[in-house]
Amino acid sequence: MKLTRDQKIEIGKTCLEAYVNGATYTNLENTLFFGEYYMTETLKNYIKMYIANESIENPENEAIMQYQEKTRRNVQAKADSLTVSKVLKLDIEEFPDYYNRLSKWQKQRQRNYLREILNTSPEYADKAQAFLEVAEKIGQDAAKESIKKSVLESEQGVAEVFKAYLSSDLIEPLELMKSLKGKSSVQQINEVLQKVAEDQDMQKYTPEFHALCEEFARERFIREESVKDLIKDVAFKIQFGIEDENGNSRKFTVLDYYRTTHYSMDQLISAAFRMYYQQRLEQNYGHIIQQFKSLTLIGDHKVDKERIIKYSYTENGRVLFNDEIDDIIAYLNDNNIPLTLYTYKDAYHEYVTGKLPFSKK
Repeated sequence: MKLTRDQKIEIGKTCLEAYVNGATYTNLENTLFFGEYYMTETLKNYIKMYIANESIENPENEAIMQYQEKTRRNVQAKADSLTVSKVLKLDIEEFPDYYNRLSKWQKQRQRNYLREILNTSPEYADKAQAFLEVAEKIGQDAAKESIKKSVLESEQGVAEVFKAYLSSDLIEPLELMKSLKGKSSVQQINEVLQKVAEDQDMQKYTPEFHALCEEFARERFIREESVKDLIKDVAFKIQFGIEDENGNSRKFTVLDYYRTTHYSMDQLISAAFRMYYQQRLEQNYGHIIQQFKSLTLIGDHKVDKERIIKYSYTENGRVLFNDEIDDIIAYLNDNNIPLTLYTYKDAYHEYVTGKLPFSKK
């Protein structure tokens, strides 16, 4: 007899409810459904069809939830029984190899099995206790190894940042975090430096790493002390201007800024704010430099010669020839000054007024 879909679902419903109320699949195999007997696998498929259909019409069906929970418990109990039986057949010498192959979750379950045996099966208590002690020792060794690995990874990550910093001319290592993402963190660096400063817990690290930390701390201090003076100097010039060759005061320009330092304004602003909040600068010079940037460099980006020509900046109608533009760009490049519309404008002004070193008015 060929069953319709609805008949299969009806069989599935009947079997599920009977199973929840204590029937076994053997009982269900011996039950007639529409004049036929069916094997367990077929009945399970019909139950699945019923669950799928009912999950749409009645997702909170209590009988289905009971069936799923009972099925889960039966599967787990069978697995637990097999696992316990297997373990108890092992010799004490075989147990470590077996235990080490388990996942973290499986190891936890294994220890739970052994503790249960201690309380319920006196004939296996001595063996279970011996296995538990081995498992505990393996766990302790793994924890020590994990700590050692964590320390090594931390040491390697921080060391990479320190070495990159020492070979650069950056003010602070924070800028390296973007390019060395995942290698280390600011918190890790500060924690390591604190331990170096206090000579605390340093036995975990190698002598080479300890020496690298001290070199890094020393170099960062020297750089930041130098940058403190630079920050004050730039902020003063922004506020009060600078003297020209005739002793007259004039406005501090973007070109003047890049002649004063190779650091970008963002680098100097970041350092100034950090030192101020760390109470290493008595005034918020970062705010002064930031205002200067917003007035002079807002939306300013590096450009090329083609953009400069399109820009067509002039003063008093003085148009530059192609070779003159090349001279200005070469001057900026030779002095490590980024070519932007603002730096070109300032260089153009100095050029046509005869103040740029190679000016040809």
